[in-house]
Amino acid sequence: MLDLPDGPQDIATLSGPFALKFELARRIVARFHGWAEANLAAEEWMQVVSLKQAPKDAPTVVVEHACPAYLPALFLEQGLVSSKSEARRLLKQGAVRLNGEQIDPPDGIVYFWGPYEHIRVGKRRHLHVLPRYGKEPAGHA
Repeated sequence: MLDLPDGPQDIATLSGPFALKFELARRIVARFHGWAEANLAAEEWMQVVSLKQAPKDAPTVVVEHACPAYLPALFLEQGLVSSKSEARRLLKQGAVRLNGEQIDPPDGIVYFWGPYEHIRVGKRRHLHVLPRYGKEPAGHA
């Protein structure tokens, strides 16, 4: 969590173009939404852009644990790509990461083993994957 003040910082104390642009962005957001929202937006930006973590509002999909998943179809169903061929191209170019590791399965199929998986497609498209263990009891969704 960032230690940001609940108000504008003194421009004279900031050094470097990044700090100045960052403070300018905070001030613009604060002008329209308040300082609390500006600080939340700054923290989200740092998490997603600087630290390359998943945004909090990334879509989540549930898949069967240890069952094969065809990534191009999964990406298309979730709206991350416009076609399966785009998904295959992104996989081949190394633009897909699973839990931070670059992946390029030759057949486009992966198995989800962990309790939580994160897929990043390109720079700004994210997907949370939750593997489901076993069958759900009848009557539960």
